Amino acid sequence: MNPKNIIVIFLLLVLIGCASVDITKTAKGFYDPTNPNDVEILKTRPDKSYEELGTITAVHFRALDTATMHNAIRAKSAPLGATAVILTQEGIDNDGNRWAMGVAIRSLYVANLTDTTSDIKKPMASLTVDKKPVPSPLMTAQENIHKDKIELSEQWKKAGTTLNGMQLFIDNNTKSEPSEDIVRVWVKTIANTDNCTDLLEIDCVQLKIRKIDIAKESLAFPEQTNEWKFIVPETASELIFNSVCLKK
Repeated sequence: MNPKNIIVIFLLLVLIGCASVDITKTAKGFYDPTNPNDVEILKTRPDKSYEELGTITAVHFRALDTATMHNAIRAKSAPLGATAVILTQEGIDNDGNRWAMGVAIRSLYVANLTDTTSDIKKPMASLTVDKKPVPSPLMTAQENIHKDKIELSEQWKKAGTTLNGMQLFIDNNTKSEPSEDIVRVWVKTIANTDNCTDLLEIDCVQLKIRKIDIAKESLAFPEQTNEWKFIVPETASELIFNSVCLKK
């Protein structure tokens, strides 16, 4: 992409004034989306070979909201199939807001691990060495919880597993949108044989989450009821955000 065009886009976003992330696809073809949780934020170019997928521009984030900006960048680059984003420039503007520019990339090593039995590129869940499966990095022992310990009806769809092993499920039957940018959904958390259910609201634009009701003392969302909290990377709130906002 012409550097002059990148500068023009950056200046236009600065004039708008709202925290936002803009991505412009530059690569040919398409990849399956990646999990935003797995997208790395890099400050230097990696040694391994990679393909550039698009340019990234983030503007008007509060100076202390580095994690929020990174989270938004991950959410925007994952649909392209990115495995990382290289931030080539970043800083604080004259109004005290944080900005960053960079490129979304896909590791060619990941591309080589796709299933060659299909024409569609699909990431393999695990590698096999001497017929012994090697689990992927985010797999935890809690993935093997037996369903007969806690029975769930078909309405509950799994949103993911936290780093400390709690499994999260969303109730698709009662999911609603009180406003254009807000999603309201019941979330069930399972930890070993214990479980609880929270009614959450997620602001898909401002990247915030709040709890508005509970059916049992919360395990994964101890935040004060009705208090909006920023979505923190690699937490239960990010798993719910990815399930209800990125798949709207």
